[in-house]
Amino acid sequence: MKKRIVSAALCVAMAASLAACGGGGSSDSAATTAAAGGGETQAAAAGEETQAAAEAPAGTTTIEVWTEDRHDADYVQAMIDQYNQSNEDGLFINLTIISDDYANMVQLAIDGGTAPDIVGTNA
Repeated sequence: MKKRIVSAALCVAMAASLAACGGGGSSDSAATTAAAGGGETQAAAAGEETQAAAEAPAGTTTIEVWTEDRHDADYVQAMIDQYNQSNEDGLFINLTIISDDYANMVQLAIDGGTAPDIVGTNA
């Protein structure tokens, strides 16, 4: 099971690094969630405007991924959606893109005990 989680995390990291190479993307200045569906993100709890996060199917492990990189967000989300629909590992990846005060949002989540599983940076 641990190998599967590490494998999924590496897939997300690779997809995020590909997104950093492209151009274009969303121009929203508030926190946005790249996934669609129902549910509340941690960004919404901190007072930021957000879209609803996708809900994981029952019996799956959700991997929360936060990033400030909006480049190619549609492409990255499409790859994550494809993985979420086709994987047989019982994993579900939820990507949240936070464009305003990202470092502070991450620190607040860490301090509050609600940090995401993977934190991306825009290096």
